[in-house]
Amino acid sequence: MKINKINIFGFGKWTDKSFDVSDDFHIFYGLNEAGKTTLRAFIRGILFGFGKKTDTDKYKPRFGSSFGGELYVTQDNVEYIIRRVGGLRSRSGSVIVTSNGKEYDEDKLRELLGAADLSLYQNIFEFDETALNRVFNLKRDDFTDQILHIGMTGSQEWLKLSDNLSNDASSIFKPSGTKPLLNVAMKEHRELEREVGEAAQENNKYIQLKKENEKLSQKREKVHQQIEDTNNNIKKLEQLNNNWSNYQEYLDLSKSISNRRNLEVDLYDNFLEEKKKFQTAKDDLKTAKEEVDKITESTITNNPRFAFYSDNKTDFSKLYDELSDITQISKTNEQISSKIEELQKDQSDLLVKNSFKPETEEMSKDDYLHALEIKRNYDELQDVRVNLQNQTSVNALKTTKVAARNNSKRNWTPTILCLLIGVIVGIIGFFLGNVGRIVSIAGISVGIIASLASYYMTRPTSQIESPDGDDFEETKVEEELTHVDSKMKDIVRELTELKDKYHYDFPIDTFIGFQSDLKKLHEDISKVEMLTEDQKKYREQIIDYIEKFKFAKDWIQIDAKDLEGSIAIIIDFYNDMSNISTINAQNEEKKKFYNTKINKLNFEMDDANKEMAKLLKDNGLQSEMELEVYHHDLLNREKQREQLKIYENNLKDILKELQKFDNHEQLEWSIEQNNKDLKDLSEQEKTITSSILENRSQLHGVVNTEKYDELRQELANLESRIENLTKTWLTNYLGGNWIKEALDEATQERFPQIIKHASKYFNLLTDGRYLSINFEGESLNVERVDGQNFEIAQLSQGTAEQLYVSLRFAFAVNFLDKIELPLIIDDAFINFDVVRRAKVIELIQNLASSTQLLFFTTDLGIRNQFVSSNHLTELVV
Repeated sequence: MKINKINIFGFGKWTDKSFDVSDDFHIFYGLNEAGKTTLRAFIRGILFGFGKKTDTDKYKPRFGSSFGGELYVTQDNVEYIIRRVGGLRSRSGSVIVTSNGKEYDEDKLRELLGAADLSLYQNIFEFDETALNRVFNLKRDDFTDQILHIGMTGSQEWLKLSDNLSNDASSIFKPSGTKPLLNVAMKEHRELEREVGEAAQENNKYIQLKKENEKLSQKREKVHQQIEDTNNNIKKLEQLNNNWSNYQEYLDLSKSISNRRNLEVDLYDNFLEEKKKFQTAKDDLKTAKEEVDKITESTITNNPRFAFYSDNKTDFSKLYDELSDITQISKTNEQISSKIEELQKDQSDLLVKNSFKPETEEMSKDDYLHALEIKRNYDELQDVRVNLQNQTSVNALKTTKVAARNNSKRNWTPTILCLLIGVIVGIIGFFLGNVGRIVSIAGISVGIIASLASYYMTRPTSQIESPDGDDFEETKVEEELTHVDSKMKDIVRELTELKDKYHYDFPIDTFIGFQSDLKKLHEDISKVEMLTEDQKKYREQIIDYIEKFKFAKDWIQIDAKDLEGSIAIIIDFYNDMSNISTINAQNEEKKKFYNTKINKLNFEMDDANKEMAKLLKDNGLQSEMELEVYHHDLLNREKQREQLKIYENNLKDILKELQKFDNHEQLEWSIEQNNKDLKDLSEQEKTITSSILENRSQLHGVVNTEKYDELRQELANLESRIENLTKTWLTNYLGGNWIKEALDEATQERFPQIIKHASKYFNLLTDGRYLSINFEGESLNVERVDGQNFEIAQLSQGTAEQLYVSLRFAFAVNFLDKIELPLIIDDAFINFDVVRRAKVIELIQNLASSTQLLFFTTDLGIRNQFVSSNHLTELVV
């Protein structure tokens, strides 16, 4: 089955999303949380069902899209659409398979999947990093069970039946067990036999019969052992018989290889090596001649300026010895110029920043420090004075508030009295007629006017409360303020004296502040004067040096006014001459080298030709074509040797036994004879058993006590029970073994093919370091190129993981006739180094011609390798 397209309706983070995977090898790249695991779960869910409720809930879409999707697949050149949609009735979802317009139910999907179920799919066709560690626990039985599961339809049910029979047998009897039924019964039997023996000790006949029975039992046990040995021998002979055809093929192959013409093993490789030497020498000879031509063209032979330099080499050499010192002097001169400009700029900035002049006198260090100290004291006193003034203001405010509160107390008595008299006169006037009304109006008016006049004329009490404590505090603050003012005047006087000492017309703060700038200005002026003197000296040295080049003025264009430029021109001249000298010297050396090499290569070509002719002659060959024919024959022999090695690995446990027989008839005769011996021994065992039973019958009559009879009856019942348990155990034990042997026989051809392919893949992944994989008994081991064998536990983690990958790929490829599903790999190689990862990618690409591979990865290197191809799909977080 090949997947062509993935169409998701709704599954986890994916909604209405399609992926085209029609190529045989496809990569899904994305960071964590990009949806790679979800996409794997979708493919698995469409093929085998959506699984448990927890899984279903995990991937159900949240925004109303249908839960499920489609896989567009091709099988046996027929296209199908497998659609699975989740529903209420089934957690696995409902399945519809469509092909050419026809619809099928889930039975069609089972037909397409063949023998594959979810467990087999996850064990063989889908694996990740975790699965790689399983190789350390891989046993031959696990290996065989997986082959049986895939190789035979219905074998899983037979395997389950075999396991059930084995479990039932174990519940009846275990060699070292104590609790199984037969173990318990045998223990009881030994106890009863002891009691029966004790009850019959006085009977001589009983003792005689007992001894005779013991001898017969020993004889029966010996015969029984012979039967088992014969049975084992028959099994071995049957195994030899089953492998006789492979043995014959092994013999024929060995004979075919030994009859071939044997030349030197390394003849072809040695001839190719000599031929390669000849061709390499030929190619190198051509390259060497081309290099000689290039050197001849690049050699400078006609340069007048260089000729003048060569003629005056002595004078130029002397001047060159001085050039290093003059160059350093020129650099120092430039640095001095830059420093003078920098200092002059600083002087200008200081004069602009401050109001002093260059001739302004600088304060002495002691005066400057004293000025800073008394100025700091003045500032501190200023803060104290402000604080005292604030306290004086607070006391004045308190006095004002008390006065205001006292002013608000007025005398209302005169106002109320005047208003009351006017009201009384008005009331009396109402009772005196018309004249009385005039009197009442006049009385009321006079009362109102008099009350208003008394209100405005009456002043509040003017008493101001001033406690004695507040007066004392105010007096103390004023005294401190006077003291502070006195100290501040003293400081101002001292600062004024200092300013007058140095004839400054600046404010006190200014004449202290510019002292550091004034000091720097004077220092810069001194530095400029010193540097100017040094610059003058250096310029004179440079001019003297330049004057010495007057003899070369026609070839070196220098100007005494431009000192730096002249020095640069002189340096360039020496560099040009040095380069030309170096080039010519190097060219001469190269020409000598290549001429020597040309002679050597001519000898090498001649030696290689002679050696090739000698190899052909010594081996009786006439031409290279005849050698090619022999080599192809040798390659075929190598393939036959590989096949021979496979036969040797498969037959190595029984090869010596097979070689004891000259032909198949001898082997069959041995099987027949062993079967006859087995039959005779079985008859002997039956006869001896009859004698034992007869003696036991006589033993019943010898002792006739009631206790003995009871014990004998109990022993007989127990023996009957033991016999039944033994039959049941033997039936289950042999049945389980026979089923496995039959299934193993039916699939034995698969085993060597899987090992052959796995060995081939393992050899490729380990870059030829390991040759083969085989089973020793129950353990899996590998053979290294030096002939050493290693068990899995002895391999490194990386090599063991490569072994597991080889086995998984071999399983899938060898059962394509039974199950054809794409291999799905999820970053299984994250622990591989760069070389191992490149090898496994190479193997995957090779296997893509046999089956489809879908590779999920977070590896940026793998993504970059296929980014320009159509094999890559990038998943975005």
